[in-house]
Amino acid sequence: MGWIEQVHDTQIVIQSIAILWAIWLQRNQVVFHHNSPNIENTLEEARKLVDMFSCLHIGNGACSTSENNQDTNTSNLCILQNVLDIGSAINSWHFIIDGSWKSPTDNARIVWICLDNQKQLIKRQAVVKTSLSHALLAEAHACLDAIRWAVQQEMKHINVYTDCQVLVQMLQQQRYQEHWHIFTLVQDILAYVKCLNYVCLRKVDRSVIQPAHNTAKNVTTTTT
Repeated sequence: MGWIEQVHDTQIVIQSIAILWAIWLQRNQVVFHHNSPNIENTLEEARKLVDMFSCLHIGNGACSTSENNQDTNTSNLCILQNVLDIGSAINSWHFIIDGSWKSPTDNARIVWICLDNQKQLIKRQAVVKTSLSHALLAEAHACLDAIRWAVQQEMKHINVYTDCQVLVQMLQQQRYQEHWHIFTLVQDILAYVKCLNYVCLRKVDRSVIQPAHNTAKNVTTTTT
């Protein structure tokens, strides 16, 4: 497979291997179990294989499972949307989010940073929000703002990285706190992800989120 060495886009390699592997598995079903070829089954198998490798690379590789064992923990991963689309998966985008919050009387700082597959900065947004009662609201706002912008830019395949375990597990288990603001934000997030083909929310180490956290320190624009 010398072609792999000539391709420098990780997503292209992952998607290509998933398709080839799925075709090989389908071939085995035909040869050894006398099943009829089924393109839908092949695509479904490819989707499952993609799931195994998605959300593994960001920034300087801090999210790589080879460097951080916690990334293999399913409680740290939430697939919000997954519609197989090989073309859009090749062009994936990475969002680092952070919601900086101290107390209900202090302004919360909402930050997200978008990177492409080559780890190049595409967009950075940072604002201050008032009247947020707790930290989870700030993180949920950052997640919603990032996903909303991705939809507006007609992106289809995104990975969102947060250091907030509670946010990931809340969306993963679909158990929302009895706070009307949290419930509203979650419903908005779930509505926007339907406009995308693939959305992965992942809990990562604080070191990965540090660029967004550093940006939050200098935020001055205020929104309500």
